[in-house]
Amino acid sequence: MHEGHHHHHENEQQPINSEALLSYMLEHNKSHAEDLRDLAEKLAAKDDIRASQLVESAADDFDSGNLKLAHALKILSEE
Repeated sequence: MHEGHHHHHENEQQPINSEALLSYMLEHNKSHAEDLRDLAEKLAAKDDIRASQLVESAADDFDSGNLKLAHALKILSEE
């Protein structure tokens, strides 16, 4: 599974590079979606079908959000 820590930028005084942050978040979230799909497969193998379906659905939600992040990143890179 994904190891690491999360950075929150609310209190930082330096300017945030929006493109760099979006790019980081997009890759970070892709990793989480992959982890969730792996977990869904393990749950399905243990016949925890309902839980597996919910976890797979959560991974789909990450994918949906990632599409929006990718679109925003494209817009910023075109400016």
